[in-house]
Amino acid sequence: MFTFTDRAADDALLASSSLDELAQYGRDLLRLSNQAQAIAMQIARQIGQSTYNDRLAGYNDFVPNRVRNAADKAAKGEISLQLGISRRTAGEWVGLDELLDEHPKIRDAFRAGDLRPHRLGVAIRGAATGPTGDLRERLADLADNAHTDEPDSKDVEEELTLDLDDPEADLDADSDDAGTDGEGTDDTDSAAAETDPAATDDLTTDDPDDEPWDFDDVVLDLASRPTTDTALRDDLDAIIISLDPDRAAETRDDIADLFGDVTIGAEAFGHMTVDACIPAEHGVHLRDRISALISRRVCRRDGRSIKAQRVAAFAEIIKAPGAKLRCHCGDDTCPATQTRTSNRAQATDATPSSVTDNVRDSSVDTSTADGVDTAVETPDEPARGGPDAAEEQPITLADINDDIDSDVDPAQDVAPSPEPRREFITAPPAEHDADVADAEPAHDPEPDPDSDLVVPGLTLLHDPTGLDPTRLMGYGAIDPAHAARIAPHATTITARPSDTRTASGLIIFGNRAPAPPIDLTGHGGFAAPPPGALTYRPSAALRAEIIQLDRRCRYPYCGRPSEECELDHLLKFCHADPVAGGWTVAFNLAPLCRPDHDRKHDGPWIPTMHTDRTISWRNARTGQVIVTYPR
Repeated sequence: MFTFTDRAADDALLASSSLDELAQYGRDLLRLSNQAQAIAMQIARQIGQSTYNDRLAGYNDFVPNRVRNAADKAAKGEISLQLGISRRTAGEWVGLDELLDEHPKIRDAFRAGDLRPHRLGVAIRGAATGPTGDLRERLADLADNAHTDEPDSKDVEEELTLDLDDPEADLDADSDDAGTDGEGTDDTDSAAAETDPAATDDLTTDDPDDEPWDFDDVVLDLASRPTTDTALRDDLDAIIISLDPDRAAETRDDIADLFGDVTIGAEAFGHMTVDACIPAEHGVHLRDRISALISRRVCRRDGRSIKAQRVAAFAEIIKAPGAKLRCHCGDDTCPATQTRTSNRAQATDATPSSVTDNVRDSSVDTSTADGVDTAVETPDEPARGGPDAAEEQPITLADINDDIDSDVDPAQDVAPSPEPRREFITAPPAEHDADVADAEPAHDPEPDPDSDLVVPGLTLLHDPTGLDPTRLMGYGAIDPAHAARIAPHATTITARPSDTRTASGLIIFGNRAPAPPIDLTGHGGFAAPPPGALTYRPSAALRAEIIQLDRRCRYPYCGRPSEECELDHLLKFCHADPVAGGWTVAFNLAPLCRPDHDRKHDGPWIPTMHTDRTISWRNARTGQVIVTYPR
């Protein structure tokens, strides 16, 4: 192992170690780092508490608030001086350590190195918001009130609960939830848990029925999965809404009161930062509008990063003086330039012009954190992505209703509101006094060259089984009251109930032994190919089903929403002999974002789908196993 004192020896160890050995060293060191961080936070709190008490020494029972405030500031200042951290960080550490007193199980996991500091913050937030008491009783109550008939998709105000017909069965070793759990206990740590599924079985007991389960157990279970912190937060929000929708609505209002704001601060060298906490539907609309504007105005030969393009698009949207998003490719034949010219020529027409075929599909924000573009390729440019990417394009919702399922009543889907969504998103025009209006001559507004710009509307995804709360596409789970408020301004999509859909991934109790593979041949357990199984491209109905089954990219540590991913045949589809290869069925399809689609085909990680729709990713070189969950 590394000495941390002999640099030459440490460098020699780095140079002589294999890739797999380096990965193991890294995981071990990250665990030690997490453990050291836990102790450092407790030290910071002790320093602060000692300083605070010294400042209050000599006072009787009554201490003026100004004295307490001064003592609190002195405590943070002393922590800052002693440990060399900012006062803001000092306050965060003390507050987080105080919260851990109320959640001893999470504190123990942090002290063991299973949680890194940022992930700890997400976990504590969920634990502090979640329901209290023994969840076994809560699950029994939910099972009694579970939906027995398929709910009407229009009834968004109806409380969504878990559809558990037999709660005891869902808690025993044979439960659909008893999937493999060989993933690490955090985004970057717990090597033993990633290599040995049994290593993470720390939440189970010999007799699970005798051990009460509180929400901290659920938080730790979800935090142990190989997901991003954003995905963990979404999973915790979803389960809190399912277990206690009223409290979730109250928490949403509290967050709006405490943090709802738009702040603009100075940054270095002529820049400023914009930080906003706004309702989810407003954020989704703004992000989609920025993406649509970039798709309209910029071609793929533009040399700027997607970040710079977003800045320019945002400036134009807020009508900053002189701000205009233009393509920087410098090509006179730029399709984006031709589109703008065509728009200006047709701005006075009654019917807006349509987007040309050379413009990217703007239905989703197709950029990734690493700058990789995952948009649908244009006809005049080569397709990128995995070997199957030419046909398995990103999942979109545009054509789901076209052939979703003839057995589902179309009347269940709420039609889009006839009211313009822009009126809902933006504030109404300010009212002026009549005399002022008369005094100013009326001017015809300048024609808008982007009057036909297509911005995707709000879309709600409703689960027909009642297992999950309603989800706002582009954001995640929202409480029933929130869904009811925005439903008149959104399109509600209810996918068909799926035979492959279970409660897997929502809550896991009891034995977490590996579930059996569904079918190593890639036939999904079918003896004969069902309709569409021998066709390479999945139907829109099957795409909708995958969106319901899998919320995000199924590659470990990726949080890309499933609707922005490509559908991948886990066992490759055989074009020469479709019967012999992997079939186009739900149990052989999983959403993978384009970069991870490439990694799946090129890398050593081999996926296997299980009966609870968990996927085991096994490293062919080392045998290490990481398990991802459908939600």
